[in-house]
Amino acid sequence: MKNSQIEQRVNHPSYYSRGKIRIVDFINDQDLNFDRGQMVKYTVRAGFKPEPGMTEAEKELEDLLKVGFYLKEEIKKAEKKIAKEAKKKRRRTSLL
Repeated sequence: MKNSQIEQRVNHPSYYSRGKIRIVDFINDQDLNFDRGQMVKYTVRAGFKPEPGMTEAEKELEDLLKVGFYLKEEIKKAEKKIAKEAKKKRRRTSLL
């Protein structure tokens, strides 16, 4: 494989370059954190990135399960933030 082909596969893989905007550009433009960026990445490539030894359906399911993993991480963070805010509010109320 030529260097230019390798560079193309590294910098512009087909499963991230199907639309009018590269996924990395969208993630950066939206200033998404790691977990949310991963959710976008795996959602977009689900069903489009081949994996040796896996059927297309298996690989698609794997990518969608990864989306679920990162979504659960974001939900945990949001729940912790809510609990922290509630605790602060209770402290402020008790000081009055």
